[in-house]
Order: sequence, then structure tokens, then C-alpha cells
Amino acid sequence: MRVSTQDPHSHAWDHSPREWKAHDGPVLALAWAHPSFGNLLASGGSDGALHLWLEDPHHRPDSHHSHGHAHGHAHGHGRPPAGWSCTASLLDAHGTLRSLSFAPPEAGLKLAAVSSDSHLRVWECLDPLALRDWQLRDDVDLAALPLSPSSAAPLHGHADPRGGAAGALVGSGDGFGL
Repeated sequence: MRVSTQDPHSHAWDHSPREWKAHDGPVLALAWAHPSFGNLLASGGSDGALHLWLEDPHHRPDSHHSHGHAHGHAHGHGRPPAGWSCTASLLDAHGTLRSLSFAPPEAGLKLAAVSSDSHLRVWECLDPLALRDWQLRDDVDLAALPLSPSSAAPLHGHADPRGGAAGALVGSGDGFGL
């Protein structure tokens, strides 16, 4: 289980809790990728950074070894606990990250983020085996979009048979519903 809190730490529990400093401010958003991509976790914080963390499936926590923290393994200085590594840091956001979501696996390894700068950004992993190279595919200024679906032309899909735009915004087919 993974929990974000109002501090700069990310917390993970399996048999014992683990935490590490994942960001320079509070961790505000977390998202797990589909298991077909491994134990891949995205974290976003008030520092505007988006980090991707991968757990090594072959690492076994040492249950006989304490790291001197009352709540399990503590790792300062931004170092994750043994078995976890930061595979990539995406720094394109210009504000606090508010929401993260991975696309369904059939769309490929894509990650969407909404930040306080009113932008929706979508990245795609160029090599899902290495998980290090990500490319920004879309950067949508949400503030520039119409306030209501009825004032916009249909983006994709079928028009409402009653003549309105309701039902027209059914998604682009990439798994994000845009």
C-alpha cells in the first residue's frame, strides 16, 4: 500500500512500513501503473516534480535489520529504501501537481498530470522496459478550454441526436477520456 501525506515523504507498506523523502514539499498525488509494467509508482508534489519509482520484484526486505526509525525503514536525503529506485523525474509542470493517472495498458505506458498552472500534461514512456525515457506528448492549457461542453464543437465521437453537444465528448481513444 502507498500513502501520500502533507509532508515530503512517501510511505509504503508491505510487511513493514517504509518511507523516504520523495519531494522537496508535500506529496499530493500518487498513481500506480498497471502491474504489467511492474511495481511502478508515480508521485507528484507541491515542488512541481513528478517522480517515477520502481520496486525491484526480486528484492526482499531484511526483516532482521532495523534502520533506527520508529515506523520502519527511514531513508533521508531523498534516497528510497532498498528495493526502490527513481527511474525518471519529469519536470515539465510549472506548479503544484494535483492529480496523476496512468492510461490503461492497451494505450501504452502513458501518464497524465494536472497541475496548479491549469495544464494537463501527458507523457509517454519511450522504452517501457527501461522506464527512463519519457516524452511530453500533450500539454493542454485547461484555462483556454470552453467552460461548458455545449459551447464547444464536438471533440470526438457521436453528436447528440437531439441536436446538442451532450454526449459528443466521449474521449479521444487514448484512455484518458479527452
